[in-house]
Amino acid sequence: MFLTSMAGNPLIASLALTTFGVEISWGLWAMGAIVPVLVSLAVIHYVLYKFYPFASLTAHITAMYATFGAVAIAATLCL
Repeated sequence: MFLTSMAGNPLIASLALTTFGVEISWGLWAMGAIVPVLVSLAVIHYVLYKFYPFASLTAHITAMYATFGAVAIAATLCL
């Protein structure tokens, strides 16, 4: 998600340079992005665990194995 992530990012970087005199370099971008990245990593894992706990996942895989066999699990894990 740096400046090459989408077409609008280089435009905003050039607008920030011409309007405010702020050059958005990789280091400045990394310093600004580190907090949202760490928060989203923590929150996403917690939310996923609450909506789909590991015990539910294990029960689902066990039931699928009993019904379809090892081939179905291999196909699911490869997707």
